[in-house]
Amino acid sequence: MSCDRCNEERARHSRYCSFCGADLSIPNGGLPCDSCSSCRIRGYRFCNVCGRDVSSDPLPDNICPGCAEYSSAGYRFCAVCGRPTDSYRPNVPAHKPSIKVSFVLMTACVILCTLILFYEAYVGTVKLPYLMEAFEGHSYWLFIITPEVTKLFEIGDTGMRLIYITELSIVIASIAYLLYSAFIRFRRSKGDTEALKETGLYEALCLNGLLFLFQFAYIMFCTANGWVNDTVEFDSIEEGMFSLMNASVYEEFLCRICMLGLPIGIISLILGKKDVPAYRYLLGGFGFRKWMLAFVLLSATFFAAGHLSGWGAWKFLPTFLFGLITAYLFIKYGLYATVSIHFLTDFMLSESWMTGNDLSVTLSLLFMLASLLALGAIPFYYNKVRGIVTGRSTKKRV
Repeated sequence: MSCDRCNEERARHSRYCSFCGADLSIPNGGLPCDSCSSCRIRGYRFCNVCGRDVSSDPLPDNICPGCAEYSSAGYRFCAVCGRPTDSYRPNVPAHKPSIKVSFVLMTACVILCTLILFYEAYVGTVKLPYLMEAFEGHSYWLFIITPEVTKLFEIGDTGMRLIYITELSIVIASIAYLLYSAFIRFRRSKGDTEALKETGLYEALCLNGLLFLFQFAYIMFCTANGWVNDTVEFDSIEEGMFSLMNASVYEEFLCRICMLGLPIGIISLILGKKDVPAYRYLLGGFGFRKWMLAFVLLSATFFAAGHLSGWGAWKFLPTFLFGLITAYLFIKYGLYATVSIHFLTDFMLSESWMTGNDLSVTLSLLFMLASLLALGAIPFYYNKVRGIVTGRSTKKRV
């Protein structure tokens, strides 16, 4: 009898071929047979023809039957092949997606906003020695939102230093992960621009740009009608930098983690839902369910109400919309996206802190340009909303 692999004469009662080393106890000498691939696709561990262990064989791209099922059920990974469900594509002939004008505009917006984020983080970091000295003898009241801003306790200069350094580190880590997650998603999608749109980087920055345009028009309207009477002014650079850095992180902790992620996580645990790791409810990215809408509206309302005492009634609508956007980003992507967008908005005075000028003219013009470019995202969100209304939406998360 000869070896199935090399056709050389095999020794009697020998398990391994003395010429090629093939395992003669397995049909076909341990090589894949014609049925191995199909059995692997079905999720079998062993081939039902030759008996090979096919669990470690590579799966052909995008043909696993489990991906579609687990993707439609909202799971992040396929239980059959283990690939991320957001990488699932139907079995259609591969083609290179065309780059649309809307994607080019969105990308330009993202690039500009990313540069602004870098500059703001740079200012927050380079001013650190100055702030550490300027905090000497100062104090700050930590607060909760009930929905009014209620003081908890006062911290001294040492506490201010520790909080600022901690929050600056969180901001820098959030920006870094915002970029990293988009890079990973784009690489997995093999250059699919539509997949890149469904990242925290694109959605956070483009949604912030669209909201900025609305706020600009809204403030002009309110000012023309004499409704903008109250504005927040800071007595010093250190007060402004600390307050706005604290708002970028601490308000996200209060309104997104405590009012959104924590209660949703508790209810999910009570209901016995184990499709998402428990820590995801605190860090975000756990996926939306209809019953969560009440907490989304509650957190956005509390967030908006917390700004009334410092700004006036006119501020409620834009901050409520901002609360809805950050809730959406928190649920779909995570805390890193909401911290980044909040920091981008609140640290717009970075230029004036750095140069000593009263106005951040260059930064404001760049942000206005980025916001105009964000209009390219309108077709993307039109199709997204249309898909939700018609019931053709898909869940894509990173």
